[in-house]
Amino acid sequence: MCFASRVYKPDQFAMTSGVIVPVDRPMLEEVLTDGRACRHEDPARVADDPRFARAIYRVALEAGLMEKVVLC
Repeated sequence: MCFASRVYKPDQFAMTSGVIVPVDRPMLEEVLTDGRACRHEDPARVADDPRFARAIYRVALEAGLMEKVVLC
């Protein structure tokens, strides 16, 4: 299990913002095969595309994975 989050780096300091999403292998496979997610010739560019994060959030919500996230 891993998680997805956006990273913001305003200067020499990096932080996350927004929602942390639990990601498992089946979910990631669904995101990568979803026609609404981004596609690039260079796979390293996929994570930089905002459509990738939107696809992860959408699939996590549809699968009910966000119900397992506990807010402190």
